[in-house]
Amino acid sequence: MSTWSATQNTQEAPVRSGWIRLGGVSALVGVLLTAAAFLLNSRAAATGLHAGADFYSALLGGSPAGYLAVAGTALFLLAALGLYFMLRPRDPLVWLALTAVLLGAAFQLVGFLALRYAVQQLDPILPQAVENMRAYLFTLESTLLTTADVLLFLGSAFTFGFGVGLFGYFQLRSDLPAAWLGWLGLLAGLLHVGWLDVLAPEPVATILGWIKLLDLAVYLVWLALTGFWLLRARR
Repeated sequence: MSTWSATQNTQEAPVRSGWIRLGGVSALVGVLLTAAAFLLNSRAAATGLHAGADFYSALLGGSPAGYLAVAGTALFLLAALGLYFMLRPRDPLVWLALTAVLLGAAFQLVGFLALRYAVQQLDPILPQAVENMRAYLFTLESTLLTTADVLLFLGSAFTFGFGVGLFGYFQLRSDLPAAWLGWLGLLAGLLHVGWLDVLAPEPVATILGWIKLLDLAVYLVWLALTGFWLLRARR
């Protein structure tokens, strides 16, 4: 190793360790916030099968569950950065997992903004709009709501389906202790198919609803154990 490379690695080490530590703490706090969000939303909906399906609408309505869910997602982004810095020396391709997570987050942000504009800006003025404008505004609102649904679904799939699954895969490929945690990440990514319950007819929707709950449980266990893993594993 050249002197320049050794110096660069020495300078990067504290930064990398800091991101890994922040990722571990964020993962643990994110687990608590996400679990609380689902519990609150389950009580509000009086059912556990489809809890958490509409957190962004809950956020617009000022529901604590919506704020907790969004905060939990934001903390997962920090946890993903910690995982990236932990796994990058073992496999440079781990950027694929981080890209999937961040791309999903971007989809969710744009989808939420579209939903917010439709609900808070267009919906209140529709009743007062003149006849020739009402049809246009209604079409615009419907288009924005459809776009929001698609983007929010894609965002969830990329972040918690592909992203979590890929991080699990790269955990398994690493030579780090407790790399078996990657199996949980892979399983959580695969079980994310349960979130298709909102598109499926009965009785498939009910089955997918239970798969979604299982996915949530596996994801939270994986994220919690990964948080401890990031805080304790050698760097």
